[in-house]
Amino acid sequence: MRHSVSLASFIVFISSLFYVYEFFLRVMPSVITQELQHDFNASLGSISMMTACFGYAYALMQIPSGVLIDRFGPRRLLTGAVIICSCASFVFMSTTHMYTASISRLFIGAASACAFIAPLTLASRWFEPKHFAMVAGIVQMLGCMGAIIGQEPIALLAEKVGWRDAMFYAASTGLILAAVFMIFVKDHPPQMQKKMNIPDDFSEIKRVKTVLKNPQTWYIAFAGFACWAPVGALAEFIGPRFLSVKHNVLVSDSAWVFIWVWLTIGVFSPIVGWWSDHIKQRKRPLLILASISLVATINLIYIPYDSLDVEAFWLCLLGIAAAAQPITFALVTDINPKYVIATAIGFNNMAVASGAFITQPIIGLLMDIFWEGQIQDGVPNYGLHEYHIALSIIPIAILLGMWITYRYINETYCTTVEDDSL
Repeated sequence: MRHSVSLASFIVFISSLFYVYEFFLRVMPSVITQELQHDFNASLGSISMMTACFGYAYALMQIPSGVLIDRFGPRRLLTGAVIICSCASFVFMSTTHMYTASISRLFIGAASACAFIAPLTLASRWFEPKHFAMVAGIVQMLGCMGAIIGQEPIALLAEKVGWRDAMFYAASTGLILAAVFMIFVKDHPPQMQKKMNIPDDFSEIKRVKTVLKNPQTWYIAFAGFACWAPVGALAEFIGPRFLSVKHNVLVSDSAWVFIWVWLTIGVFSPIVGWWSDHIKQRKRPLLILASISLVATINLIYIPYDSLDVEAFWLCLLGIAAAAQPITFALVTDINPKYVIATAIGFNNMAVASGAFITQPIIGLLMDIFWEGQIQDGVPNYGLHEYHIALSIIPIAILLGMWITYRYINETYCTTVEDDSL
């Protein structure tokens, strides 16, 4: 590699801590939906819309965040964003009003938009292109740590001290991270700025146009959407509650199996990235893993099993399949020049995030539409019939993603637009 491996690895690791943090904030509501319904006196559809506010802001801010990172550098964006997340989390844990909670989730989501873009941008600057997919997989692995913390451990902590105290601890952590980013993150290696070949008078609008005018950008984005939709719908939102109904257990008892999703995503993301880099192909891994995702999703949603251990097996396969996500980021870095990499990553991450935040409110609304009127502890109670109908959008999204990947995405063979070979 052109720069010190230890220094490059340290900088990317430090910047990835925000991704760990925002992932925790993102998935935490999935295990406290009943508590939220009780405290805010709301239906599941209303709670899903409130929690999805994170996603709306997160998705919409991806391109602006990428442009700002290209313009001002990852260090400034990371520091300011984590402070905003921390302050908004303090507001969320202290409010009793749905409107205020929704606004705070909007701010958390908007500020979190740079959490994945920044470390990947740093990876593209500090590592050679042939290693990008593997490094992106490692960043994804670190993010999964936050998701794991936000599942069963938070469910248990919320039972003991309440979800508001748990959120207070999370909010306080953000202030510590801000100081870490300010001290340790370096925007680029020495002398790199002079080598980026940025055209004269290159405006932010031109950055966006450079990315969006390429049709491949859009095809790759939909593949990323389909890759993350099962995880976003099940592991980030409705999964623990769905399995609690399917197996007639407490949500805290069903939440533990979703740790396997994040563990397998974390373990296999760098492995899948290495595999793609090693064989110098992007499409074949995407199609193989999408097929695995389809099989796992169908079994999880529609096939009855007596044991949560069997569900854990399918969730492991779902996590392995979702480890394909870093390949889509490798694809967008392959097809775009260095000076718009953050913008390109931001657009792709917007599409990936939409896999969660478009499906979540749709699922919640479908649950309410097909709700059969059962009430438990003063809140709507949903049966397997409602879940089967609402969750059917997941395999449909996977099939569409497979078709677009096979039919429209061009193989890059791990080369970049800066290579003469492309």
